[in-house]
Amino acid sequence: MNRPSTQTQSLRVLNALAGLCLSLILGACATSGDVKKLTKANQVQDQRLTAVEQSSGREFDQIGQTLESIRRQLRITEGRLLNMSNKIDQLLKEQAAISEGQEKTAARSASVRRRMGKLEKVNALERREQKKELDAMRISLAEVEKLMKSSIAGLPSKTRADKLFREAFSNMVGGQLDVAADMFGKFAITHKKDRRVPEAVYRGGQSFFLMRKYDHATVLFLEMADKYPKHKLAADARWMLARSLEETGDLKLARELYAQLIADNTIHKADATRRVYFINELYPNLKKPPKQAPQKKTPPRKRR
Repeated sequence: MNRPSTQTQSLRVLNALAGLCLSLILGACATSGDVKKLTKANQVQDQRLTAVEQSSGREFDQIGQTLESIRRQLRITEGRLLNMSNKIDQLLKEQAAISEGQEKTAARSASVRRRMGKLEKVNALERREQKKELDAMRISLAEVEKLMKSSIAGLPSKTRADKLFREAFSNMVGGQLDVAADMFGKFAITHKKDRRVPEAVYRGGQSFFLMRKYDHATVLFLEMADKYPKHKLAADARWMLARSLEETGDLKLARELYAQLIADNTIHKADATRRVYFINELYPNLKKPPKQAPQKKTPPRKRR
């Protein structure tokens, strides 16, 4: 059976009290028999009220127990939620630590890769510079070998010009390059009509090149190539001019001279080809000379 609600029981009590008051009011005018009936009715009503109060008290006790049980369940649930929240916080901290570790590892890896890239560039540059230095040494040794093969004893020594040329050549072969350069220059000035002036100019430039005074060498090799283009040493002078320009940093003009040596099929064709390749590899950003656009030919006008 469904128990009456608290509101229903309160209404019943109020109705009973109202009935009791009405009975008392009416009892003032009633007879003794009516009083007895009313008294009995009141007793019955009191019993009902007592029963209602007892029933209500039990229901209130049950409601209180139910509420206390709900509170216990809420406290247990709250404890579980708090425990779960702590676990979630711990997991978040661990995840954050893992993410931070991964970021640090990634940053270290990126730093290592950057360092490796820089080291590779530095090593490549050092290898290229070493190759360039070795190539310059090889050319210098080749020039010295040419000088050593020349027979100084076979040079004439009758005139002053002969003696000056022979002495300059002897100093050059002996390693006195600065003295030799001065003597060859003196020879070219004091004996302008001598057939050996072109060679003196070339040997002076050769002496400066071996001393790594490339600016001085450039001037003499340029004079040799400009004034004596048909001389037997003209191709050698153009080759040494290109080498001197490359050493001074004028790579574009040096590459053009190498290209001319290749096109003219000179004895330096193989070396010039190798130098062009070396310049292109060592300086990839060096711009090539722009190609000239072909000129449009205008058709001749028709005669009327």
